[in-house]
Amino acid sequence: MTKLSVADNSRALATAAETALIEAAAKTWAEAQVIVLRVKKDELCAINKLRDVGIALREACGHEQMSFDWWQSRREKLADLGFKPARFCVHLANKFESPIKTIEEAKAARQMLFVALDEQAQSRRIEAQSSHERNPFSEFVSVVARADSLFADIGGSGMSEWGQDKLKLFVATVEPIAQKYQQAVELLKK
Repeated sequence: MTKLSVADNSRALATAAETALIEAAAKTWAEAQVIVLRVKKDELCAINKLRDVGIALREACGHEQMSFDWWQSRREKLADLGFKPARFCVHLANKFESPIKTIEEAKAARQMLFVALDEQAQSRRIEAQSSHERNPFSEFVSVVARADSLFADIGGSGMSEWGQDKLKLFVATVEPIAQKYQQAVELLKK
């Protein structure tokens, strides 16, 4: 039996420790992947449950939009479902006619949720940190959803009470979007 030198013994221990760390990392990575898949499935399920809440509220109130007065008069029956989350659920039901099936749709719905609940501003990730390619259409849908929510917050239904300056600014700001909307409507007719 040969005796290892102190240096050889140290190298053998270092190699064994490195191997153990690499094996632990690989095992933990595999466990994380299973959890990520479960979280994605759970997210789709949760978003669709919120959509179902919105469908039920929309049908109960009989309108595409749920008013604060309607919600407040039924507040006790809605347990801890606040107005903003309830309004988000109705909005989600209106935006997604059928159940959400893809992670991309869930991401758009999640972003709408954060805007609607005022709990999280839009992601401020630096582009270099992004793990996926930029999707301008998805960004546009998110911005429009955020604008729609903000419009409701500033009193879109009380537009008749706005002053002339506010109305002029609104028209000038929205006009390019209205033109693109009209163009899309015309394309759909073809």
